[in-house]
Amino acid sequence: EQRISLAHDYHTAEVAEERSML
Repeated sequence: EQRISLAHDYHTAEVAEERSML
């Protein structure tokens, strides 16, 4: 479903942001 895809994209962006802060 579209919502699941959006949530996955959001989570991926969050993880990428966390990694870039390290």
